[in-house]
Amino acid sequence: MNSKERSQSSWPQGVPQTITGYKIPLFSMLDDAAEKYPNQIFTIYQGAKKTYKKVRDIADRVAGFLKSKGVKKGDRIALFLPNIPQFPEIYFGVLKAGAVCVTCNPLYTAEELNFQLKDSGAKVAFCMDHPIFYPTTVKAIVDTEVEIVVVCNVKSYLPLVKGFFGGLLGKIPKAEQHEKGHLFFDDIIKKTTPFTGEIGLNPVEDLAMILYSSGTTGVPKGACLTHANLVYANRCLDDWCMVNHNPGE
Repeated sequence: MNSKERSQSSWPQGVPQTITGYKIPLFSMLDDAAEKYPNQIFTIYQGAKKTYKKVRDIADRVAGFLKSKGVKKGDRIALFLPNIPQFPEIYFGVLKAGAVCVTCNPLYTAEELNFQLKDSGAKVAFCMDHPIFYPTTVKAIVDTEVEIVVVCNVKSYLPLVKGFFGGLLGKIPKAEQHEKGHLFFDDIIKKTTPFTGEIGLNPVEDLAMILYSSGTTGVPKGACLTHANLVYANRCLDDWCMVNHNPGE
C-alpha cells in the first residue's frame, strides 16, 4: 500500500479531502443564513434574541454608516469590544463596507490599544459604553488616525424589563461622561439606510481581518487574513466535524 492509498484508507468516512467554494466574501455566509433561515436565532444576550435576518439588517446599516463617512475598501476599522451582541453586527457590517476589521483585546491598556491603532492605521473605533473601556479608548486614540468613535451601550439589547430596571437601578454599565462628537451605536442604526451595494471585492486578495498576536516575544504583530482565508477555515471545520452531515444520506 502506497502513502496515498494509506492516507485514503485512514481518512474519516464522509469527510472530503479537498475544500471548494471558499473564494467568496466572508459576509456572504451571513447573507446565505439570513436567506435560508431568516427567523432562526443568531444571538442571545441575557435572554434577548435576534434573528439572522435582524443581524443582517443591522450589519447592512453599519455598512451604510461607514460608507456615508467616506470609509473606502481596505480602510481599517477597530473593534475594541468584549463579547457583546453588537460585535457580530459590527464585524459583518465592516466587511460589507469593504473595510478591514481590526479586533482589539478588551483588556488592553490605553498604551497597548494606542500601539495597535497606530500600527493598523485604524480610522474608526467601536467601543463599549463602560466606565473602563470607554475612557481607555479616549486616551488611546490620541495621536492616531482615528477620526470617528462609536459607543455601544447594551441597554437596548436587553429584554425590556431588564433594560428598564437595570437602567433605573444603575446596573447597566456606562461611562461617567462622553466626549463631544463621539457617536452612539443605537442612534446611527436608527438613522442610517442599509447599504447593499457592490464593493468590488476580491476574496482571495482583499483583507477581512487583522488579528494581532499576544506580543509575548516583542510588540504584537498583525496577522493579515483575507476573506478566502477565513471562509476556507470555516469550511474545513464544518467538513471535518461534519456539522451538516446526515448519517441517512
